[in-house]
Amino acid sequence: MNNSTIDFVNKIKSIRKEKGLSQIELAKRCHVPQSTIGRIENHSMNPSLDMVISILNILNVNIELTENAKVIKGYDVFVYLY
Repeated sequence: MNNSTIDFVNKIKSIRKEKGLSQIELAKRCHVPQSTIGRIENHSMNPSLDMVISILNILNVNIELTENAKVIKGYDVFVYLY
């Protein structure tokens, strides 16, 4: 996992805990084994986009995609979506 993915997963884990939801309950609502949630949260498994969306929906969390531009001298502008 890259650092952005690790940060994202850590944020999801934090939100889950803030909402008082256990890994077991989140797993039940996602229709996956608890071990899947555990592997995602301990960074040994990259979640699929479908899994991320399912988790975000269950946690009642929305994400917003924004454009960030970075100019490097002598190069074109690179646009990154986060």
